[in-house]
Amino acid sequence: MSSAEGVSVAAQEAIRTLENACSASAGLLDTSQVDALPPRTIQRLVSAAVKLYIAKRESGCDFDPVEEGDLTATDVSETATGLLRAVRLEPFELGWWRRFGQL
Repeated sequence: MSSAEGVSVAAQEAIRTLENACSASAGLLDTSQVDALPPRTIQRLVSAAVKLYIAKRESGCDFDPVEEGDLTATDVSETATGLLRAVRLEPFELGWWRRFGQL
């Protein structure tokens, strides 16, 4: 967070909670305890991350959804494939969507 000026206390607390969730997620990965995490929790986290990313982009902030090197090509490919399947889009439709549905 660049500045707390003009940001409500509730928003500041939500940001801290999200940052803590990121740290907790890394901890689960580091300790190989991902099996303890219910799939629905992961689905909720991914959905929230996508919605936050789109909202931030729509507000005029142009940035990539992850920093370079944070994910492997396999991570991205598997996740993108799962996201497309979840909304019943075929990869070729994504190309059309990108061409005609600009942010």
